[in-house]
Amino acid sequence: GGMRMLEELGASVEETGSTAPLHQMLDPDGRTPTDLEDRFARFTLTRFANASRMVYCIKGFTSLEVTEEQLRANRVPVLLIVGERDPLSAMAYAAADVLEGEELVLVPGGTHGMAIAHPLFMESLTAFLAKHASGGA
Repeated sequence: GGMRMLEELGASVEETGSTAPLHQMLDPDGRTPTDLEDRFARFTLTRFANASRMVYCIKGFTSLEVTEEQLRANRVPVLLIVGERDPLSAMAYAAADVLEGEELVLVPGGTHGMAIAHPLFMESLTAFLAKHASGGA
């Protein structure tokens, strides 16, 4: 699943010392990124300063895995927003199948990093927060 993908990605970035494996994983179609996608990727990568810091971050995500039992026990409202082109979207779908009362939003054309730039992201987040601001169901 998604955790295995992250483990493989971390090993690949560590082995090559390059961020190219990350770009390939997040956009397996190999299409040319839009200007906004390119700027977002460059901004994100500068936060790591080098590939070894990125490896630590990627490997750290694998320790965040939540079990199906933990998901079933959750009683807090959950909003899952995922891009339709996000290679990690399978994790969101798997969680949605288990969570009770979750809201899943699929961002048309959204990639892993760029779903946040789509108007549907903010619309969905704002509506979800307003709905649950006073503990409403």
